[in-house]
Amino acid sequence: MKITDREILIWLNSIGLSNSQIRHIQIQYRRLTDFWELDKEKVYKIEGLKDDLKAKIVKNRNQEYIERLFERLKELNVNAVTVFDEDYPTRLRTIHDKPNVLYVKGKILEEDNLALAIVGSRKATAYGKWACEKFANELVELGVTIISGLASGIDAIAHRTAIKKGGRTIGVLGNGIDIVYPNQNRSLYEEITEKGAIISEFPLGTPPLP
Repeated sequence: MKITDREILIWLNSIGLSNSQIRHIQIQYRRLTDFWELDKEKVYKIEGLKDDLKAKIVKNRNQEYIERLFERLKELNVNAVTVFDEDYPTRLRTIHDKPNVLYVKGKILEEDNLALAIVGSRKATAYGKWACEKFANELVELGVTIISGLASGIDAIAHRTAIKKGGRTIGVLGNGIDIVYPNQNRSLYEEITEKGAIISEFPLGTPPLP
């Protein structure tokens, strides 16, 4: 099976290369397939990457790793969307440090282009909870998709209000899409995948670090 630039991009993300590090490789190798086929010695001569990262590239640069990665994504029912794909979110294409890869569980629809983020304290006040529900309810009535971070407090209230109102909601995670954090939001996580989407730019297994 011939590997594609798209698959290589997902692979590079999966082994922990940042967006800027991947772009650094793309500056030197416009076609990622050329980079994939580099001799080991030439990988270690690439400028701008630390030696431990180069070693990780060499170690995991094989068809077996790629197959395991995509099999795992399939098992989790996760779609990896890259900047090479037509369904990559239009708005994200315009930002400076856009993610090369997005891991998506659920579906992003065209109507989600009209969206607004509601985020806030994990330890919300009574007024904060009331205001969050009020804004989320009225925005959903206007056809706005509610985006938040799936955290406790205001985030969870925003998501739940959108779902209860029959609207769309998207959860953007600060960790791997295969990790539910906090754990008490597991049922909410599952509901969102049915009523919208869960999205992460971080590779599978990335823990929720500060």
